Amino acid sequence: MRYLVFDSSTGEVTKILECPETDVELNVEGAESYLSVDDFPGVDPSNSYVAWSGVEYEVHEKDLLNTLVEIDGLVVRMPNIASGSKLVITDDPFAGDGFAMGEHVVADSSGVEIEFDAPGTYEVRIYPPPQYRDEVLEVTVG
Repeated sequence: MRYLVFDSSTGEVTKILECPETDVELNVEGAESYLSVDDFPGVDPSNSYVAWSGVEYEVHEKDLLNTLVEIDGLVVRMPNIASGSKLVITDDPFAGDGFAMGEHVVADSSGVEIEFDAPGTYEVRIYPPPQYRDEVLEVTVG
């Protein structure tokens, strides 16, 4: 049997298990729950999340984030990014606002603004809430 294990408080899919039903609970921790997904062969953590319908948990396909990127000199703005998205700059150890390679910022309801210290092309990885697909953007500033 194939099972989708998810965080019941966020809907984030944490893993897919292939095991007998008797072994599923041995692989579920804390706030995690699980669903049988034998009827959904394409389900995986990168493209699926779980939501409560009011009656039961349901598997849904993640939406595209479709981030609007505005660039003004060395400043990058993302006004429509989903609140709670984590942005990580992966290419540049000298990014502005105290962001070093691997550091991150979390978007709120007003979006995100990042100011870089130098012109160049930077990779920004976006890890949004579970109902959206992760996104990687390349931005050129300066």
